[in-house]
Amino acid sequence: MNQIKIVIEAIPPSANNYMGNSHNFNTYRNDKKAWEMLIYAAARDKIPPKPFDKSTVEVVFYFSDAKRRDVDNYIKFLLDGIVKAKIIKDDSFSKVDKLILSGSIDRVRPRTEIIVTEIIADLPIVERRKPKARFSNHKA
Repeated sequence: MNQIKIVIEAIPPSANNYMGNSHNFNTYRNDKKAWEMLIYAAARDKIPPKPFDKSTVEVVFYFSDAKRRDVDNYIKFLLDGIVKAKIIKDDSFSKVDKLILSGSIDRVRPRTEIIVTEIIADLPIVERRKPKARFSNHKA
């Protein structure tokens, strides 16, 4: 089982920062590029020789406060970043088997931890035949 852990000493921006304002596209594009670079820099020495074909992705956000946040608003830049860094092949449902998100508080060291685990395709199961019962005609 191959596993890569990436720690980024920041929290990605919420998708809410870009909603409802078409003037935010350049900001969105620049922020996305910055997060792609952060992820690549944090994972540079861990990138596999070829991207994982299928994987589980676990993300833990360590926020600096207990403010209410929607869990799904923080994931887009991260998934796109691990694809761009060639850690995973694609972030579609067919390639990311499980996406596990959780959040916690760390007032001293807010950060984002991403754990990508490769799923190895199951090998075909070879059915074993039961040995045939052997009967002998001789009496003991």
